[in-house]
Amino acid sequence: MRYLVIGFIKAGQESLIKYLKSKGHTVDKFECVAHSNGPEMVRERPFDKLAVITRDPVDRIWSQFLYFYRDNKMSMKQFLNHYEAAPTYGNLNPLWQSSYTFHLKRWVHFDLDLFELEKLCQSPDFPHENKTINIRSVRVMLPAERKLVTNALAKHEKYLEGRAA
Repeated sequence: MRYLVIGFIKAGQESLIKYLKSKGHTVDKFECVAHSNGPEMVRERPFDKLAVITRDPVDRIWSQFLYFYRDNKMSMKQFLNHYEAAPTYGNLNPLWQSSYTFHLKRWVHFDLDLFELEKLCQSPDFPHENKTINIRSVRVMLPAERKLVTNALAKHEKYLEGRAA
């Protein structure tokens, strides 16, 4: 089986790629799931199935915050409102990147295998390739930050629901 892994920033793509390869699959990567033209961008690529991995959205946002903005003096509140265009990802806004349902609706016409990082991590043969682990040992998410992110995600999802209607 030839997989094309499409994914969200800091959701476990590298781990999924290694896992699928360890099972004998051929795997390519294309980081475009949240890009508005993502489905069109993959049509010409050779694959039998698409694979996407999701992760608890609050944990994904925290990992993105640590990985990309660890040296920046940006607060979590500022980070949640930060927009930055990126050629493959589309928009690096953390709330946008965590809106899995909104983005995956555009991919329903593809043969798609959906993986959840938390479930895969329970498997003893899943290679957890966490590139943020050393950074995370320096700073943990505070309860107030978790609440801020959770509330911001809920508000963003309501906005997207209204936008799609």
